[in-house]
Parts: sequence; C-alpha cells; structure tokens
Amino acid sequence: NTILIVDDIFENLYLLRVIFEKSGFLVLEASDGKEGLEVLSNNNVDLIVSDILMPVMDGYMFCQACKKEEAYKEKLAEAIKVGHSILKKGGTSQEAVLKTIQVMEDSPLFNAGKGAVFTNAGTNELDASFMDGKTLNAGAVAGVKDVKSPIELAIKVMTDSEHVMLSGDGASLFAKEQGLEIVAASYFYTEQRFKALQKVKNSQKIKSKVLINKLLFTMRQSRILNLERWAV
Repeated sequence: NTILIVDDIFENLYLLRVIFEKSGFLVLEASDGKEGLEVLSNNNVDLIVSDILMPVMDGYMFCQACKKEEAYKEKLAEAIKVGHSILKKGGTSQEAVLKTIQVMEDSPLFNAGKGAVFTNAGTNELDASFMDGKTLNAGAVAGVKDVKSPIELAIKVMTDSEHVMLSGDGASLFAKEQGLEIVAASYFYTEQRFKALQKVKNSQKIKSKVLINKLLFTMRQSRILNLERWAV
C-alpha cells in the first residue's frame, strides 16, 4: 500500500515515514497541500495523512481539493461509460458524443451547461460546436443563455438548418423551434462559479488601485523634480 504524508515540518515527516515504512507502507511525502496535489496527480495513493496548519494550502483546503478531484473522476467515468454503452450497442458516434457531453453539461463541476462560468456582466453565456468527421459538416452556437444543452443545439444547427453557426437570441429562437429544453437563467447559477467571478473582480479592483497609486506617485515625483530644476 502507498501512503502520502503531507506536513511542512521535517521532523514530523521523518517520524511518520519511519513508522509507516516499518508497517510495510510505501511512503510519499509533500510539504504542503499544493505539493500534495501534484504528488497525487502522478501516483496512486491508498491513504493520506495530512497536517492541518500549513502555510501553503492548509490541510482543510487540501482535503477539500482531494474530494473535488475524486468527484471529477467519478463524473468523467460516468460520462465515458454512457458513450461507450451507446457505441457497444451499435449507436452512432454522434449520439455517443452528444450523450457523453450532456453528462458533463448536467453537472456543476464542469465549465459546460450547469457549471458554466459567469461573464464579467454576471451572466452565463454558453458555446458549443460539433463536426462530423466523415462529411466535415459542422454546427455551432455561441452566447446561448437559456438552452439547457448547447451541444444538442449545435448538432441541430448542423443537421436541421442551412447554417453553420447561430448565436444569441437567434440561437435561442431556433432551439425553441426545434423543441429543445429551455431553462431560466438561474438554472446555470452555481455558488462556486459566482464566487470565482467576484474574486476576479476584486483582484482587478486591487490591481487598478495599485496602478493608480503608482501613476500618482510618478506624477508627484516628476513635479518635485521639475520644481528642483526650476529652483536651481
């Protein structure tokens, strides 16, 4: 069995490594949560022992990240199984792609459908595209705000219209004409994505304030320099 020990104190790492190695474990080490995630991405680990207080990604954040990564893997496995099942039963690759992506569209984990990121204006605007590898026919949609499955709409654009791409209100109108499921804008809202938008906006405000302060400082320094030259 493989165990990952995450601790920023060398003495703790050493003591735990000795204990677990004597118990027959293969021991991997990380000095903080961020490094721990990197180790996990490159190794199969059976057990994790983590400190709580660490300067870079503490134990709580590390555990949350581990749970989230596992959730991603489970949902991706589900999506792959759906597509594989369709192909195994003789279904088309187009149907397999559609159903596979819809699993991700219905999950808040992915930047697609339910989990779509917010625009700077605080809205969710979705894009999708599809191409048939044999015929090179394609369909795409952009800036869709009320269609539950953008990938289904993109395929409809390819198969049931003379267009290659539709966007905005035109895409939504076409979706309604095709009988696709329409949802309220609130359907796409997720707390995680909204907080991410607020974090970016706050960061932009801080950067703007710093830039303005630097500019004002430069202007003051320039005035002082000019006054000194005039005085001379």
